[in-house]
Amino acid sequence: MSLLLVGSLTACGGGDAKSSLTTPELFYLRPHGDPTGPEGKERFRVQATDKEAPSGYGAQDHELTVDVSGSEKVVRLEVAGAKKGAPRCEGDAVKVVCKVNGDYDTRHAMDRVLPVAAEGSRAGQRGQVRFRFSTEKGETLTARTRVVVGEPVVEVREPARWDDVTPGAEVGVPVVVRNRGEVATEGIALMVGGRDGVTFRTRHRGCRYGEQNGENVSICFLPDVRIPPGRTVVLRPEVQVRASTTQMYGFVSLEAWALNVGPGEDDVLPPHTATGSGPVLRAVAAEDTGRQGAFSGDRTTNEVRLDTTSDYEVLPVELNGAPGSERSFDIAVRNNGPGDPGQSGKLVFTLPPGTTVRKEPMLNAEEEAARMRAGRTPASWSASGPEKRRSSPSPCGSASPARAV
Repeated sequence: MSLLLVGSLTACGGGDAKSSLTTPELFYLRPHGDPTGPEGKERFRVQATDKEAPSGYGAQDHELTVDVSGSEKVVRLEVAGAKKGAPRCEGDAVKVVCKVNGDYDTRHAMDRVLPVAAEGSRAGQRGQVRFRFSTEKGETLTARTRVVVGEPVVEVREPARWDDVTPGAEVGVPVVVRNRGEVATEGIALMVGGRDGVTFRTRHRGCRYGEQNGENVSICFLPDVRIPPGRTVVLRPEVQVRASTTQMYGFVSLEAWALNVGPGEDDVLPPHTATGSGPVLRAVAAEDTGRQGAFSGDRTTNEVRLDTTSDYEVLPVELNGAPGSERSFDIAVRNNGPGDPGQSGKLVFTLPPGTTVRKEPMLNAEEEAARMRAGRTPASWSASGPEKRRSSPSPCGSASPARAV
């Protein structure tokens, strides 16, 4: 079952102003029998609180009624959750009454009543779901949710990887958005991220800019962009970013959603510290030929690869000791630049002939866990020199830098 929460929530109260019943103001339903839809979408949610008697989890001392009479040709009710033993919810596809606690939330409830599209309903049809919550004192709280059959499902096209980019150069990011849903978008939002040295070259009006977890982020709101079902638009002008001057592998991410649906349930929108003053982004209708890249859901990421390399140097180590003796040492490597591969670089060390590795450090948590399961204890680098050599002038040998692909 696939449902989407949209817009603000409605909260209504009766005589007790401290108690509340909160439901979605607008709610999109998947067409009958169609489980597809956007990933990570906001789930349907109802919250009912009796401040005078907020009984705990598992209690059944309050009553919640859900009713779609008058809209039953558009929307029906379905009970989800625990159905064995004493049922908490009873009724039919038009009206259901649930025994709930005084601090009810569908995200944590054993039984939940969900609106679903009625069989025979058509995309774009609208209906209404009514809710009534009775407090312990007998007061009644009511709320209503408007529902629509079908939903806009926004996807962004994955841009081609940017290769051999001059350090610090400007890069154009094409943004192509498609609606593969059943109803039109009423505005869209675009979130662009730049990571590992990628920054914004142009800041557009209608966009907010900030930082989140070390990533430069912009969120642009285009409330007038209406994308009919099955249609595609391209945003103009192209979003301009600037590549890093040293980070060899930067990243650009794109995410879009319909404003009448909202972002994904787990999305955390970053706080903004600045707004743009550049040209406003506008949507231009485009023909989707399928030859310019694949659509990859509502979000995608690709690399910005610099036309530069790194130059690794192994610092010399001298060990002294009797032939065949064991010595421990640290390997020190310096990157003489100009490029910085971050964590994507790979180094291959070659020891001098006749030298045997006796112990070595852990490379990552997975290898450490495997060694512990095998009963082996992590240790530092240790090597034995050849029998006929008194010392090994450079037991580290050589290091070969390998560009990650």
